Amino acid sequence: MPVRSAPFYWIECDTCQTRCPEDDDEIISWKDQQQAHIVAEDAEWHHAGNDVWACPACAALDGEDTA
Repeated sequence: MPVRSAPFYWIECDTCQTRCPEDDDEIISWKDQQQAHIVAEDAEWHHAGNDVWACPACAALDGEDTA
C-alpha cells in the first residue's frame, strides 16, 4: 500500500503557539477546517475572526471571554 499525504488542519494559539488539541490527544488533525474549528470551540478556545485563535490561558490573560 502506498504512503499518501493530504492537507490536514489543526488550530494553534496566535499568542503562545499551543496546539489544539494538544499532542497527547488521540486525534491531532482533521481533513477539513470546520472540524478543527469545532474541536477548538469545544475546548473553549477564543476565535477572534480572520482565523485568529487564542487558547483559554492566553484569552484569559487578554481579558477575553473564553466561552
